Amino acid sequence: MEKSVRLQDIAELLNLSISTVSKALNNSSEISARTKEKVKEVAILKRYIPNSMAQNLKGKKSRIIGVIIPDIFSNFFSEALHAIEKKANQRGYYTMICFSNGSVQKETECIERLIKCRVDGIIIAVSKKSLYKKINQHLERTWDFKLPVVMFDCVEDNIVCDKVGLDETFLAEEATMNLFQAGYRNIAFFSKMSCNRFNEAHRNGYLQAIKRKNSKEIMLNHHESSPQKLQDLIRLEKIDAFLVTERSSANLIENSFLEAEISIPENFYILSLSNLEKKGGSLSSFDSLDRKGAEQGDIAVDTLIDRIEGVLSDEFLKFELKPPVIRGKTNKIGRVSGINLKSCVW
Repeated sequence: MEKSVRLQDIAELLNLSISTVSKALNNSSEISARTKEKVKEVAILKRYIPNSMAQNLKGKKSRIIGVIIPDIFSNFFSEALHAIEKKANQRGYYTMICFSNGSVQKETECIERLIKCRVDGIIIAVSKKSLYKKINQHLERTWDFKLPVVMFDCVEDNIVCDKVGLDETFLAEEATMNLFQAGYRNIAFFSKMSCNRFNEAHRNGYLQAIKRKNSKEIMLNHHESSPQKLQDLIRLEKIDAFLVTERSSANLIENSFLEAEISIPENFYILSLSNLEKKGGSLSSFDSLDRKGAEQGDIAVDTLIDRIEGVLSDEFLKFELKPPVIRGKTNKIGRVSGINLKSCVW
């Protein structure tokens, strides 16, 4: 591999100081036009590439933003990452991306790595395990370095930083109302976890919609729902739609039909509130919500860079988006007009 050319090499060839060469390459008014021309000719000839990292560190800024997400395979995170990368570049920053794979340990390692790489700030979508177990010591590690952090998507109130997310109660309520408007009458709420803030927000939103429609509440969780129990309940309550907190709940419902050797009814519907839906999928009666990955990513970058550059006040910001609810496929609910609401309130 060919050795890279340094400023020192150019300086030795021209019998100049390193400082003079650096100033000539940066068009300093202190250097004569003739010297600038000679230095630039040699730099081109020797294929000199400026060390942007060293230049940035000299100014005490790396102009690099760290990004930590659970994975890249979901629609939400691929949209968010694309928006983050695009906006960061527009504002003169690069991104360094880490994947936590939903692991608290890996998330901790990502934070340590980004700190060592001297990033100017971090955008993070924390893992569900961090949220459920209320583990945030690794996030507090950034405080030791006065490193600005922006959380996006699932945000926790007890972590002190700027945040971008959705109004989860509103989301679940409007999703349930949309199911009613599409003609579904017996809508059940099916969740995996029973004791976390997000599940509680989704549950409350569902119950508010049920109350508005004066309908019967039907709530289940994974621990109480074998395939047989699911099928018994579907028949007993004549359930025609489920609001689920994640894809695994939809899979359990689908498996209950498979084990009972019953075809999924044509008018049966499952709607997921999760941000981890993969591209594609086997359930024709399944949809996930558009959690505004691109919009969240865009706001997160602008907020972080404004924080880095000292534009914002000391008070931390919290954005709660209220997006249209349905991602929409060519099925019964996809034909319902979208909920046209303001995209951002805080």
